[in-house]
Amino acid sequence: MPRFHFNMLSLLLLVCSLATTSLGAGADFSQVLGQRWQIILSGAPNTDNTLTPDVPVWDIDLEYAAKNDIANIKATGKLVICYFSAGTVEKGRTDENKFKPADVGKVYPEWPDEHWLNIRSKDVRSVMKTRIESAAAKGCDAIDPDNIDGFNNDNGFNLVADDAVDYFKYLATTAAANGVQIGLKNAVTILPRVQSLISFAVNEECARSGKSDSGNLCSSYDPLIAAGKPVFHIEYPINKDVSPPQFSSSDRAAMCNVNKGFSTVLKAYSLDCWVMFCDGTIATTNCSPGSGKTRSRGPTSTRPTSKSTKSSTSAPTTTSVVVTTTSTSESSTESTTSIPSTLTTSTTTEEPPPPTTTSTRTTARSTKTTSSKQPTSSPSNPGGAVGVRRSIGISAVGMTGRAVRSALPD
Repeated sequence: MPRFHFNMLSLLLLVCSLATTSLGAGADFSQVLGQRWQIILSGAPNTDNTLTPDVPVWDIDLEYAAKNDIANIKATGKLVICYFSAGTVEKGRTDENKFKPADVGKVYPEWPDEHWLNIRSKDVRSVMKTRIESAAAKGCDAIDPDNIDGFNNDNGFNLVADDAVDYFKYLATTAAANGVQIGLKNAVTILPRVQSLISFAVNEECARSGKSDSGNLCSSYDPLIAAGKPVFHIEYPINKDVSPPQFSSSDRAAMCNVNKGFSTVLKAYSLDCWVMFCDGTIATTNCSPGSGKTRSRGPTSTRPTSKSTKSSTSAPTTTSVVVTTTSTSESSTESTTSIPSTLTTSTTTEEPPPPTTTSTRTTARSTKTTSSKQPTSSPSNPGGAVGVRRSIGISAVGMTGRAVRSALPD
């Protein structure tokens, strides 16, 4: 009898262990701490050819990603994170008509086709449950729900931080029930309250955001790094109107040295297929438009303690910098450009000469918030993504779904 009891106990422990390790289809994000990654929210990576760059983590748009492409990426041993906006409704999404008018709040500034959602609403949560189930069905290892911290914005529902925490717990519980892991996009204000629920964090522009009331925003992630959970970090160029994006060696150092444990990438505001890493190497993923309407994303205003962002009134000096080349089966790019030498956002910028490129493909496309011109399609911008769209940035002591945009020169 004692032996039988021992065997039953062992069996129960084994079942619990298997249940725990099967979360997120066995994905172990602690294994990619500090490693490179790629994020593409304009279109989707084309997996018919060799995937470039060869990085272990891919963050892609849930709606645009095809199930077979996710399977192809995972077949090479890589982790797939699937993005969607959890705090706003975006015009053009296939499920936008699922949101009731009473749950649609104020316009997200600079995006007239996007509105805040009442995250307290059971109907909103039902739509998000369906999205999470779609992520699981497609094979995503984790989800990247954006715009959690509407409470730091004029949302129309008087949301507070407790609402965001409660909502995030709902998303995390729903994700776990579907075998999918979850990360926290920005919203560092609530990080200590949800850290135990997340497998990673995604941050935009903490290097450029300065300090908040709680200290340096980048250092807010120190406990997460210490816990072995990666922080996927994005920084954007000072001059948003130059293509391909340009980063001086000094800017790159400032953006990349904020935390040695970060996984930092330098991206265009459109979050397209172009990426630069901290050593200056460049890669361009072969992309397709994806299953939905191609939308360009990028940051909005970075707001450490308020909705305004400090900007410099003096024009930065420029230096000629050669951006090093990364040769891959997909692309090779080398450009000599004139770029600002400081990280300070300026209201005036000296126009640099057009970059020269040895690549046979377009590596990136800059976008303008104020432009009404329809951009053209290119390999790095499939479908011609419109406008500087979003995902991320910092709001109040935390961060919202976008980054430094209102302070950037038009």
